[in-house]
Amino acid sequence: MDQAFRDFILAHADDDCDRLLLSKEKWPDMDVRAAVNCIISRRKLKGKLPSWWVEEALFYPNTLSAEQCSGEEAAALKAGIALGLLNEDIPLDISNEESALGKEHRTPRIADLTGGLGVDCWSFARAGAEVLYNEMNPEICGAAQHNLPLLGVKAVFRNCELRKDNVGEILGDFRPDLIYLDPARRSAGGSKVFRLGDCSPDLSTLLKPLLERAPRILAKLSPMADISRLLKELEDAAGYPCVSHIHIIGSGGECKELLVEAGREAEYNPTISVHDRGRCFSFCIEEERNAIAVAASLPELQAAASAASSGEESRLLLFEPGSALMKAGPFKLLCREGMKKAGRSTQLYFTDNRSLEGLGKYFRILAVLPLNKRSMKELAGLCPKAGVSARNIPMGSDELRRRLGVRAGDGHHIFGIRCDFSDAPSANYLLVTETL
Repeated sequence: MDQAFRDFILAHADDDCDRLLLSKEKWPDMDVRAAVNCIISRRKLKGKLPSWWVEEALFYPNTLSAEQCSGEEAAALKAGIALGLLNEDIPLDISNEESALGKEHRTPRIADLTGGLGVDCWSFARAGAEVLYNEMNPEICGAAQHNLPLLGVKAVFRNCELRKDNVGEILGDFRPDLIYLDPARRSAGGSKVFRLGDCSPDLSTLLKPLLERAPRILAKLSPMADISRLLKELEDAAGYPCVSHIHIIGSGGECKELLVEAGREAEYNPTISVHDRGRCFSFCIEEERNAIAVAASLPELQAAASAASSGEESRLLLFEPGSALMKAGPFKLLCREGMKKAGRSTQLYFTDNRSLEGLGKYFRILAVLPLNKRSMKELAGLCPKAGVSARNIPMGSDELRRRLGVRAGDGHHIFGIRCDFSDAPSANYLLVTETL
């Protein structure tokens, strides 16, 4: 990137990009379209990837790469997962006498075979790994070759299409401890896809040749993928249950990423970890299968609501798992956190602690009413504005809101839920809560 191009980008950083393109004849010696791509990309990355945004000499070949690349926080989390995994596996560097005596491990090596803009590769290197970067798109690869050294990354660069018959050719004499993949999850028509076979490259066809070259695979897959189906597909591809760990990453109340660790050894009881807002909840699949949920008590719930309505401080709260926790599915195991499940198929919980802060939302319970016409009419006067959610009852949230006659609003939240209590018949209830 020459100085004139860089100065143009900075000078027009806040300008209307459509007008810049329409007026490109004003700058006959400038590639205005390429500059606009950089301007728009920098806007997208300012909050998402601040360490890149402050480096003004970076080049962005298209806006889609900036839109789809990992954010700085997510990339750092992936690097932490990868390096934590490898630090357990990598042997002492016996070729270096001082390292061997000091019990130091050699530097881990990671091959990112779907490099993209290079954010994950940059994060792996920043965490202390030697890296190989491969990208099939020559324009994007060229940008990474320009950008990564400016960011302090020394990498082995490859520009190859990844196929099951050329993994060794791409790696050359680079012997990775871990191969990282982030298959594209867009169809030829641009629509989102989530099945392994629809992604490019297809991990299920690559798994065996990849594991021949590295003992560990870390793959970023669609957060929409069904975990049970994913485990079965990868087991069929490898010929044995190869997945040891699944990481589900949440952010801003959404399930953002799904990372799968696969290896050469069979694993019959993989671990699932949920990461959200600096918190982590981990469990093994067999633990959830064998767990027994604890049912809530109706009198306890009514007493908490009565205390709240009298102005007393009630310790009983309602917990709503976040999207990442819901994706993981530890619905019975959450009871080991001192929670009681609202119903067999109702994924809401009653608790007197906030041990899962960051992994969901907590609400203070203000009232418990049977779900009937009289209660709905009463609530319309008490809560003219509230959030409304329907869970496991014969109507959706929009229909419940319409029947209640309440408008959208913050502060209060009304839940229509099916409850299976330990000491009362199963029934549908309305819970009026206050958002904490």
